[in-house]
Amino acid sequence: MLKMSRFLHLYAVPSGIVLYHTLLVKSALVEIDQPRKDAVSQNPNLLLEFMDQNSINKLKTTGYFVENDEDQQLLEKARNEIKDVYIHTMYLILSESCNLACRYCFFEEEMPQHHDTSLMSVDTVKRALDMFVKWATKDFKSTILLYGGDPLINMPALKFSIEYTARLVAMGSLHPDTEVAIVSNGTLVDENFVSFIKQHQGLATISVSLDGPKKIHDRWRVDFANQGSFDQAIRGYNLLYDAGMRPGISCTLPPNSLASIDEITAWLVEMKPGGVSFNAMADTRKMKMDYQYAKAVAKAILRAFIILREEGIYEDRMMRKIKSFSQSEWYLKDCAGYGEQVVIAPDGEIGICHAHVSDRKFFHGNVNDTSPFDPHTDSAFLQWAIRSPINFPTCNSCAGLGICGGGCAHNAEVRHGDIWQVDDQVCPHVLTSLKWMIEETYS
Repeated sequence: MLKMSRFLHLYAVPSGIVLYHTLLVKSALVEIDQPRKDAVSQNPNLLLEFMDQNSINKLKTTGYFVENDEDQQLLEKARNEIKDVYIHTMYLILSESCNLACRYCFFEEEMPQHHDTSLMSVDTVKRALDMFVKWATKDFKSTILLYGGDPLINMPALKFSIEYTARLVAMGSLHPDTEVAIVSNGTLVDENFVSFIKQHQGLATISVSLDGPKKIHDRWRVDFANQGSFDQAIRGYNLLYDAGMRPGISCTLPPNSLASIDEITAWLVEMKPGGVSFNAMADTRKMKMDYQYAKAVAKAILRAFIILREEGIYEDRMMRKIKSFSQSEWYLKDCAGYGEQVVIAPDGEIGICHAHVSDRKFFHGNVNDTSPFDPHTDSAFLQWAIRSPINFPTCNSCAGLGICGGGCAHNAEVRHGDIWQVDDQVCPHVLTSLKWMIEETYS
């Protein structure tokens, strides 16, 4: 009894029907006339009746059509891919504090400032990096993110982080392609910092948070006097750019920026960054984004990506999906927090997610303790490692299953009270991107 795979989804295109297998991450075109296409759109089960036997046999061998339990075997194979912890990323939270008071910040909003220290010491940085050498997967590129608050507030720890990482790479203790990525608001960048960072240009990269031209950026990214931060941030960006650094731009899209997406995109093209990463606003305890926002921001990101692509500017969020789709590879985790990263708080506590530095939820152990901690055997790390749509029964019927990655666990917890709930804010982005990729492929 031959039947369509339960992971098969149909898309009508001008020349026929595209069969997209979400777990194979592959597609095939069945060329049929308009009346039959309309019929299949109403009743997908008619597809087999309209296909010749030769085409059916070819698609059967590749898994589009099944007879027995091939679907379940494929699902179990995907689940086995993600059952283990393998560490390749570490966040060093060099500072819990920030010199800005951005209105949408999920990190600073609930920071209680009651921990023993808000700045990471150089000794803690060294212990954290030494531990990371023991934890990191040796055959995988390592990434060390210097984060906050703003990490430039703690310049001694920032400089030591880069210098000591360079030493570990030179010794062969870390992967030769290891990267140190700095995420900053840009306002504290000065000539001395630029001079230092340029000495480590092959190792260190920097991304500056800029949400568009001044009038757009300054709506949300303000200081504690409620003054916009654009002038200081763009000065820092230009200092880096003029020194040949080509910094990236991290661009958050609040609801009242979406109508200006064309203006923002044109401005990004003028800035010529090393890359762009669009960020949808994350929920906080005080502020929730509705589903209409999720759909609108998905469309805005796609619209901007199409323009940036033509200009040769890499946009990270869309490219995650495009790489998976174009290379027919699973993209089962959208966050390194799912068993692939450790987060070190300023006092040395070891956690999974940087969004939980404020409440220290899912933080176990401390790099300053004499007793060893191993994320590969920790119960919380093992649970986060399997947080993927393939382990969500409600997601198994979704066309985006193979390229989704599951969005943000912290966002799911804030919205629905548990990391094992679906981050439904990411759903429109995945499905909008997938539909566009299929239409683009078969246009």
